[in-house]
Amino acid sequence: MRSLDDARDVCEKYHPGICKVLADIPLLEREAPGGPVITQFRAHGGPGLVVPAQYGGSGASALDAVRVMRALSSYSPSLGAAVTMHHFTAAMLFSLAATAERLTAAQLELLSQIAPRNLLVASGWAEGKPNRNILLPTVAARPADGGYLVTGGKKPCSLSGSMDLLTASVALAADGETTLAVLLLPAGSPGISVHPFWSSWVLAGADGLSRYHQRPGGRCAGPGPRQRDGPGCRRRAAGGRRRAHRRCRAGGVGRCVRR
Repeated sequence: MRSLDDARDVCEKYHPGICKVLADIPLLEREAPGGPVITQFRAHGGPGLVVPAQYGGSGASALDAVRVMRALSSYSPSLGAAVTMHHFTAAMLFSLAATAERLTAAQLELLSQIAPRNLLVASGWAEGKPNRNILLPTVAARPADGGYLVTGGKKPCSLSGSMDLLTASVALAADGETTLAVLLLPAGSPGISVHPFWSSWVLAGADGLSRYHQRPGGRCAGPGPRQRDGPGCRRRAAGGRRRAHRRCRAGGVGRCVRR
C-alpha cells in the first residue's frame, strides 16, 4: 500500500532503523506480554516525537505523528495502541505548558525530561465500566498537607508496566465544587501498587490494561521535600494484566492540573 509505504518513510525519518528492527522480530513475540517492542520504541527515541523542539523533542506535526503511529501499528498493533496513548498524553501536557500558569515550574521541569531521557507516559483515563463517562472520574483528589491526597482506581491504563510518568483524570474538590483535573506524577513513587486485572491475548504487548485501588498509607511525591528515589509513579502491569492499588499523597510535581 502506497500510504503505508509513505507512513513507514516518515517513521524512518523520525526513528531511523526501528522499522527493520520490528520487522525482524517474530509477530507473536512482538505481541507477547513483556515483549521487546516498547523497549525498541524507547531505544529509537520514540517518546520525544510530539515533544516541542524547545523541550528537546522532534516537534512532529499531527499528520507526521499519525503516520508514525500507523507505521508502528503495522508491525505491532500492541505497540501502536501503547504509543498512541503516550503521544496523546504528551501532546496534551505540552499544550497545557503553553498556557500561562497551567503547570508549575516543577511540572515543566519533569516534562522537559521526556525527550532527552526517553521517558514513557502512562495514561489513566478509562473507568473500567461500560458507558462510564471518563470526564466524571471516580478517582478523587482532595487538598492535603504538601499537595493532594489521591485515592481510587483506574482500569485499563496503557504503558503501566514500563512507565516513567503517570497521568490520570481525577475529580478535584475545590471551592465547594468538584472539577476535572489531570494528575501528573513521576513513576515509582510510594503509594501505587500494580496487580493483575484480566487475561487476554489481544494487544497483550501494549503494557497496559490494569487498574489500581485504594490502599491505606503510602504517598506519591514529586520533586521537592517529599521526593523519594525512583523514576516515577508505578501503576499498571506488564503485558496489561494487572491492577494497581493506591492511596497516595501528591506534592511537588505531583500536583493536579485543572482542566
